[in-house]
Amino acid sequence: MSDSQVLDGNAAGAPVGWAVSRQVLAWSALVLLGYLPLLLRLGAEQWARPQYQFFPLLLIASACLVWHRRHDLHAALAATGSPTLTRTLLGLSLILLLTASILWSGRLAAVSAYFLLAGVAWRAGGWPMLRLLIPAAILLMIVTGLPAELDEPLLQHLRQWLLWAGSGVLVWLGVPHLLMGTVLDISGDRLTAAESCSGLNAMMAVLGFTLAFAIWRRRPAWVVSTLAVAAVVLVLWANLLRIVAGVWVKAHGGVDLFPGPAPWLAGLVLFAVCMGLVLSIDMGLGLIQRWRDGRPAHRAIGGPVARPRRRAAPCPAPDAVHVDSRHRHRTRRHRPGR
Repeated sequence: MSDSQVLDGNAAGAPVGWAVSRQVLAWSALVLLGYLPLLLRLGAEQWARPQYQFFPLLLIASACLVWHRRHDLHAALAATGSPTLTRTLLGLSLILLLTASILWSGRLAAVSAYFLLAGVAWRAGGWPMLRLLIPAAILLMIVTGLPAELDEPLLQHLRQWLLWAGSGVLVWLGVPHLLMGTVLDISGDRLTAAESCSGLNAMMAVLGFTLAFAIWRRRPAWVVSTLAVAAVVLVLWANLLRIVAGVWVKAHGGVDLFPGPAPWLAGLVLFAVCMGLVLSIDMGLGLIQRWRDGRPAHRAIGGPVARPRRRAAPCPAPDAVHVDSRHRHRTRRHRPGR
């Protein structure tokens, strides 16, 4: 048997693209082992931050998204990306990995791994494969999060804003209190911003699971964006409601809901309530989408109203008698050929 026959038999037997993709995945897994120490360091750092302790679930969700689109990824192997862009992405990945190793930065190593995966995906399937992997990459970016130098000031500003808004609501309700910067004084008992706004730790969890749900259900881009904004707004609203309710109960009933296991339970309830509201908003947006897709064609938005066509009257039979009301006589139509 000649070499050409062997090549023809392999091409006819197994898909070549799938064999190449397995080799690419094997090399990628081998290279990712070099990232393991830095990625483990990043995992330890994220686990120590309360707002990112949910990241193992998002990793599982990202893997499930890739598995859910495995058939589309296999079909995308028919197209390959340009070698120039592949070399550029891999070069950037190597430079970032060397910098991360020198600085011992797990977050920078994660960014380097993103460039590596993008280069491999671009070479294996071009833009179709890269587009299919973007949703999973978004979830991984949420897992990576912001550096502590940027994340902590942002949380501090949100806590101050929530305390200021909660104080305004308490004044409207007539609850005596005193706001001193990031401390809320209620009858001699002080409530700090970290205690009262601990529900903000659920913001990244609600945002991550909202994006995972919307992408899994293959929602349009405008629906995904609307749900993401709604998730952030709902978390802020729920934290404001928690502050007002906790201070009101403490002022009138003498029950302190903030210390002890109450913040953990409140955070869990806040997460469940926000996710339930996000699902309700998704159902409402689905109804709007179906209404837009199923609207009548003659009700065009921003254009002239097109009236529906009327059905043409059936042609009379050849022997039908036509009555002329003007001349009051009957005429019989003759068949052609007579």
